[in-house]
Amino acid sequence: MKILAAARHPGPAESISPVVKLLIERGHSVTLIGVRNDTPETRIHGGSATKFRQIGLKPIEMNELGDVQCVVSITDTYTDAIFERFKPDRVLVGCSVDATGKHFAIEDALLSGADRHSVTSVQLVEAWQAWYPRETGVIANRYAVLDQITRDVMSKRGAELERISVTGNPNLDRFANAVPDQREAVRDSLELKDERLIVYFGQAVSRTGTPDDPKTMNWVVKALGIDDRLVFSPHPRDDRDYTTILASAGNRVIETTLTSDEVLHGADVSISHYSTMLMKSSLLDIPSISIIHGEDIRDLRREATGSPMTLLGGVHEVNTEEQLLAGLSAGLPGQASIIKNSLSVDGMAAERVAQVVLA
Repeated sequence: MKILAAARHPGPAESISPVVKLLIERGHSVTLIGVRNDTPETRIHGGSATKFRQIGLKPIEMNELGDVQCVVSITDTYTDAIFERFKPDRVLVGCSVDATGKHFAIEDALLSGADRHSVTSVQLVEAWQAWYPRETGVIANRYAVLDQITRDVMSKRGAELERISVTGNPNLDRFANAVPDQREAVRDSLELKDERLIVYFGQAVSRTGTPDDPKTMNWVVKALGIDDRLVFSPHPRDDRDYTTILASAGNRVIETTLTSDEVLHGADVSISHYSTMLMKSSLLDIPSISIIHGEDIRDLRREATGSPMTLLGGVHEVNTEEQLLAGLSAGLPGQASIIKNSLSVDGMAAERVAQVVLA
């Protein structure tokens, strides 16, 4: 089959990449479209092109396929030209978060184009809060989703249940039997001996409900013990200033060029609000603290009847500065076995998504 695939942001790119690789290995022709993020206009609206290349794939960037004035307002003319050029049998796209429903980016454009050209489309929804109904009404023929919670949330937001298959997230396949096997190398590179390494993963700034990372980062800094060390991994779409907060921690803050995934292997504790990095750290059996505070994922918590990571048993949820301090003082356990069971992390999610695509 000829398959046209695309994602907009790094997270969705990571999730569809194992499926793309599997399809290519099995002899299917996959044309992969990525979005850059190195210009003022694309910085917060892209990033998949770089992620695809890091993973070892070779995407075509959007501007190589035609003139794009705005990457979140793609014209039907641009999309139709792609379909006429590649004549795909299937479309596979990721699902970038847009709670407004107004953006019409590459994922929406290909789903809309698939409908006009009578091509079966599949959207991979990697996270509980990722899918929102589109203002244009565009939908996929089929959805491959993370878990039952995602399916239920999508249904409450208007998706048709018969279109949704629970497949798991292919990006988590690598965690089926994973352990932090780079721990010694990472800690050596950070010049750590017996110190406890705490890693704080930041969240993106969004239209509404953006986690108050400056506030909760300050909680973490104030809770640091004398032998604790902190690595802050900010989200690339976060422009907030953390200079003063980090300076207050003195030499307990470590700066590094290691990626978030690499640093994770040396961590003793992982902290975020609801970042997917928490899911990764939990799968590696690293004690993981989820700070759910204020308006954090308010709609999702209502629709899922709680924070999904907490419901799945993968993290230790805290809601206040006092609870965070207590958790860091208590020596919390990892919960890998619980979350692997909850999310069916068995190394076969890419296979299940591929079956949805090819069916």
